[in-house]
Amino acid sequence: MSPPKRILLLTNSEHGQASSYTVTPVDPAFSPAVTACVHAKARFCILAPNTIKDFSMPFQPWTTPLTLNRLNRFPPPGVRHLVANLPELEFPRLRVPPHLVPCGPMVRPAPAVSAVDPDLAAWLARGPTVYINTSTLHQTTEWDALEIARALRALFDHQARAQATAERYSDNQMEEEEKKKKVKAKDDDKSRSREKVVGEDLQKGSRIHGVLEEEIDADRVRIVPWLHPEPSAILAEPNVICSVHHGGANSFLEAVSAGVPHILLDIGRWANRRMLPLNSARELAPALIEMVLSKEHSQVMRRRAGELARVCGRDAGGRVVAARTIMEQI
Repeated sequence: MSPPKRILLLTNSEHGQASSYTVTPVDPAFSPAVTACVHAKARFCILAPNTIKDFSMPFQPWTTPLTLNRLNRFPPPGVRHLVANLPELEFPRLRVPPHLVPCGPMVRPAPAVSAVDPDLAAWLARGPTVYINTSTLHQTTEWDALEIARALRALFDHQARAQATAERYSDNQMEEEEKKKKVKAKDDDKSRSREKVVGEDLQKGSRIHGVLEEEIDADRVRIVPWLHPEPSAILAEPNVICSVHHGGANSFLEAVSAGVPHILLDIGRWANRRMLPLNSARELAPALIEMVLSKEHSQVMRRRAGELARVCGRDAGGRVVAARTIMEQI
């Protein structure tokens, strides 16, 4: 009788005797695991949340700086890279090397919002919603939070055909504020990190609350430190029409899989190109207005987002494609 098939997943927090397992999927960021598998002559594959671009640059007709270690760029013969992306989501005309397997977004199943947070589900059911999530690790400063709040203020004002909040300030005054913020960020980055938004900054009487006081009091805007439902579950809600995020792999792939148009901050529609790495109401507000309120543009974006979501759902989705590919190696 043949032994049972076994799989050991090595991530940054788990260790094991790779040589005793039939196949070992390895996180590419966990370099010691990749090195151990090579030296132990273990059968392994790379299971990566990265894009095709990250692993295929050495195989392109142009040159570019490389950040991955050599074993990830040039794996031993027979080692396959399973990436959570597809050519349709990538830069055009990328050469895909034969050891690379574009599986598509590997989004794990998640309970519906109504099963985890009925109150939030009821709130989302009230109408079209913009979902802003600046990631788990990002420390939002008061400056950044104020710029997001001012952009939302402009969105609400534009919707009401009123004067946008951004126009309450003279162009010169706003230019001066932006220059000061950028200088402050460059000169004292550590200080910025300590100035993250805390609960007191969001309470009644705070600057952020003052910008959105009417909408917060009317429960049109909710600012919370943590959401218990999975982001993918929130994005799956039919009323979520736009996602604003920092451009990380999970945030990007979850939005694409859900068919939700998105706006990028921090890494980047790119809504802080001039003020990177800071947020800017002058850049974010027009992007929000175009994405949410411009009928022609928003319809095109939603249609295109829906097309990409269907592409991501082919063959039951990236996590199933990756699982099948791993099992084929056993």
